[in-house]
Amino acid sequence: MKAKLFTLTSILLLFCTAAFVSCNKNEGPDGNQQEEFKTDDAAFIMSQFAEWDDNGNLLFRTKGFTLNEADDTEVSLCVETWEESLIMFKEWMPADADFSETATSLTWKMSDGFGKSQGQAVLSKVTNGSMVAEAKLPSDIPFVRTIRFIPEDKWPTNGGGIVYVDKISASQLLEPYFFGNTVLIEEPTHHGTGKFVVMREFDNETNEKGLIMRLPKGHKYNAFAEWSNIFSDNWDKIKSRVSKVGVVTTLVKIYREDRDFWDPIMDAADFDTRDYTYFCWDGGWSFFKGYQYKKINFIKGDAESLSETHPNMRECWAYHFWVEEDKNGVLQLIIK
Repeated sequence: MKAKLFTLTSILLLFCTAAFVSCNKNEGPDGNQQEEFKTDDAAFIMSQFAEWDDNGNLLFRTKGFTLNEADDTEVSLCVETWEESLIMFKEWMPADADFSETATSLTWKMSDGFGKSQGQAVLSKVTNGSMVAEAKLPSDIPFVRTIRFIPEDKWPTNGGGIVYVDKISASQLLEPYFFGNTVLIEEPTHHGTGKFVVMREFDNETNEKGLIMRLPKGHKYNAFAEWSNIFSDNWDKIKSRVSKVGVVTTLVKIYREDRDFWDPIMDAADFDTRDYTYFCWDGGWSFFKGYQYKKINFIKGDAESLSETHPNMRECWAYHFWVEEDKNGVLQLIIK
C-alpha cells in the first residue's frame, strides 16, 4: 500500500476543522447542542485484525492466518460451528453497529464517523463442508476483506496451515505473560514504559496476539490544545503512545467483565483511575478518511468523540505480544 502524502493546505484544513471532525451535533430537549458519537466501522474491525502506521502501511496482523498467497486480505480462523462464528463476528463489531440477522446470515451496514456509508459486511453460513461460515467485507477496506471460518478437519495441510510453535519452548517464553500477570517494560518504546498488566494471552491456535496495557499517571493534558499546535510534534508523540479505539474497546470489555479481579492488580501496578476518560483514535490516516479521536471510560464502558476542549485527558498504552520463529528457526517473544 502506498503512503498517503499531505500538503500544507490539507494540514491547515485539518487544523481549522478539528473541532468538527469527531462528532455530529443534534439539538437536545433543552435546546442545547448535543454530541452524537459514531464509530468508524471500517477502522474498528480493521483494528481487530491488524496494526498499521499513520500512512496506512500494515505493521503486523493481530488475528488469524493468511492462507491464500494470492490474496493477503483473506484471513482464516479455525472454527467448528456456525454459532461460534456468529459470536466471534459480533465481538468484532462496535456497540453501535447497525446490523440485522437471520438464522443463516448477518448483514452489517457499515458507516464512517460522519455517518457516510462504507458498504455492507455480510457473514453467511456455509453448508458445502469446506467452511462453516464466511464473511465478506467492503472491497475497499484494507488488510481484511474476507474472513473464512474453517473446521479443523478441513484445515489445509499443504504447507499453508497453522504453524504451531514448540509448546515447551513457547511456555518458557510466555511464562511471565499469563492472564493477570504484571510485566515490566523497561526499554524505551513508542507506547511508553512501566508496569503493564496482561489482559489477554497469546492464542497459538488462532494467532490472536496477546494484549498488555497500562494506564499511566501523570499524562494529563488539554487534548485540543495539544492537537491544535500543528507546529509542534507533541501531538504526534501523544498519538503514537495511545492505542486505537478497537484495541481500547477490547481492553475495556475485558476489564468490565471482572472489575473485582482487575482493580487490585491495576492498583498494585500503579495505574491511574479507571473512572475517567482515556484518549484513543480510530486509526484513519487523513482527514477525508475519518481521522477521529475518541475518549473511553473504563468503568462506564462508553465511548464519545473528543470535544473542542477536554482538560485532563488521560492516555491508554497497549502492546501486542506473541511468539514466533525467526529466520533461523529460533523461537522468540515479540512485543509491539
